[in-house]
Amino acid sequence: MAAILPPVPAQVVISPKSAVVVAGKNVQFTATVYDSSKKKIKGVKLDWSLASTVAGCSINKNGVLTVDKGTTPETYSDLVQVAVQTNPAILAQATVSILAEPFSGGVFIGTHECTAECNNGSNPGAFVIHAAGTTFNGLAFSDDDSSFQKFSGTIGKNGNVSAAFEGGGGHEIFITGSITFTGGIATGISGTWTQPSKPQSGTWTTDAATVPGAGPKIGTWSVPKQTPPSGSVAVIFNDDYTLSGIAMHKDNGKAEGSGFSGTWTSDDISFTFSGGGSVTGGTGTYNPATKTGPGHLYNNTTKVGSWTISNM
Repeated sequence: MAAILPPVPAQVVISPKSAVVVAGKNVQFTATVYDSSKKKIKGVKLDWSLASTVAGCSINKNGVLTVDKGTTPETYSDLVQVAVQTNPAILAQATVSILAEPFSGGVFIGTHECTAECNNGSNPGAFVIHAAGTTFNGLAFSDDDSSFQKFSGTIGKNGNVSAAFEGGGGHEIFITGSITFTGGIATGISGTWTQPSKPQSGTWTTDAATVPGAGPKIGTWSVPKQTPPSGSVAVIFNDDYTLSGIAMHKDNGKAEGSGFSGTWTSDDISFTFSGGGSVTGGTGTYNPATKTGPGHLYNNTTKVGSWTISNM
């Protein structure tokens, strides 16, 4: 009787053929081996590898691709490959699209600059962005902090930013740009803005690490009898002992914010909110050494809540 020969691998199929993975996560690839008759063969030893070196990417012997946080978002064609050990020429490859890790939240403070068709050629102010997931919102302050305008937008899968201002004739001013990740952490957002009807245009940037002076500081506020009762606070402490900031929260899914401005010393903080409302101002303390400060919120002379900042 003739000996029965083991099936000979003729093809290997990888799955998924194309994968999307967020930086900081991993994805499982699998492979199926067939003989020349398209019958599955079990127990075939395989070798998993990357067709090219990509910083932050690795794959183990079981076909699990790991993408480290901070890996550059990009699509790599035929990056993952699997081959039959006894015949490496029998192989299959898969394309991998790496996405930036979601913006996990935070407050960024920076400046906006008018570069064309503006009253004085320049209009610096402070952007405060509160982000969660792939959405963000914030305020743009005027030079003297006497007025502000809300904006909101989204962060795309490759870190592209798109936003528009609310009110004041509708979504008239548009923001575009990109978000920067350092070590897997969102460290800044920058781009350009345009107002076609004027026309006006300019640049904007937010980066907590490069704001001059003693700020920014980030914290929380709480007003128990207000709805919602709490939110986030961001404060810029300027070198001339003035401050400006924002208290932000979401109301029925919509971004709401109130700007405030005031003064600070090495011991005390005092500020007032623009636009009135149930909270008219606040007081507190500030410790330049630890860069922290708790305080109280008032409606005229009645204490209605509390707030705190920390050097995040």
